[in-house]
Amino acid sequence: MDYDLYDRIETVDTNDKSITYEYDDFGRIKRENNEVLDKTIIYEYNEFAPRHHRHVQQRRPSDLLYMSEL
Repeated sequence: MDYDLYDRIETVDTNDKSITYEYDDFGRIKRENNEVLDKTIIYEYNEFAPRHHRHVQQRRPSDLLYMSEL
């Protein structure tokens, strides 16, 4: 595992594939690029809830598979 300057997980390597994480200015995860699942997960927040939306899509941006309000 690799960590960023703020001690947040940045990369997880599993055999020949990896999972990378990106964070917003508040330290919340905003994107997960998951080669293991072959998916990209995008998190959206609002000021009142810890997590407002979670979008899961195939690694091809045109194939939106799942959207739910949490």
